[in-house]
Amino acid sequence: GTAVRELDMHDTFLAADYSHPADNIPPLAAVAEQLELSGEDLLRGLAAAYEIHIDLVTGICLHKHKIDHIAHLCPAAAAGIGAMLRLPTEVVYQAIQQALHVSCTTRQSRKGEISSWKAYAPAHAGKLAIEAVDRAMRGEKSPSPIYEGEDSVVAWMLDGPDAHYLVPLPEPGEPKRAILQSYTKQHSAEYQSQAIIDLAFRLRERIPNTDQVKRVTISTSHHTHYVIGTGSGDPQKFDPQASRETLDHSLMYIFAVALQDGRWHHVDSYLPERAGRPDTVRLW
Repeated sequence: GTAVRELDMHDTFLAADYSHPADNIPPLAAVAEQLELSGEDLLRGLAAAYEIHIDLVTGICLHKHKIDHIAHLCPAAAAGIGAMLRLPTEVVYQAIQQALHVSCTTRQSRKGEISSWKAYAPAHAGKLAIEAVDRAMRGEKSPSPIYEGEDSVVAWMLDGPDAHYLVPLPEPGEPKRAILQSYTKQHSAEYQSQAIIDLAFRLRERIPNTDQVKRVTISTSHHTHYVIGTGSGDPQKFDPQASRETLDHSLMYIFAVALQDGRWHHVDSYLPERAGRPDTVRLW
């Protein structure tokens, strides 16, 4: 899961919260391989995992409370594994509760100087999901009800004990189509930067010498501004010695490199020597 995530080519779904639903694929693929399941089994599990993940992201906002979005991923992966293995409903229910209980972490992993843990976190959530399913299969119960209980996640980590959320789950027998709502990437960079990279490519054709650029003003969405733009308030996004994970969340860096190079590469565009080029730092 970590190796796949490091490429940063996962899909994205944005609604009440944020998500990269393809994070469900590695843990389910690992379980399917270990148990020698069929491709049909794996697809059934992935359809369920995507459905639960996207439905949770549609109905429940985590980032408002500074909770990392793997708290939606882990229960979804547990549900997907349960569907893949055709486990009893009660077993899957207990696994989902355990998965949520152990996966609530803060968004600091995506703020400031972003470390490699950003790539590790989804894989760790997948590991926790597998362990939650294994635990439930052995007859163990979990903190219940973990979403709506008196001292639950909703009561103390989200909007409070009087909060109401609507998670749009499909009806029994209704096809699981949520996977069709997710969007893939063309470039190995944060999802909101995809259009910015394409824009830089177009402008590059009209600017013979980027050293002549005095100022760049980009108008964008609220989410882009506050997550990867200047609205984040993260000075690290302007640091040429910042980590790859930080540069991946710097709209300013991404635009500067894409404009100068006229290309984007999942390795070359993040190299320390590339980030430290004096002309790039000036433009950035």
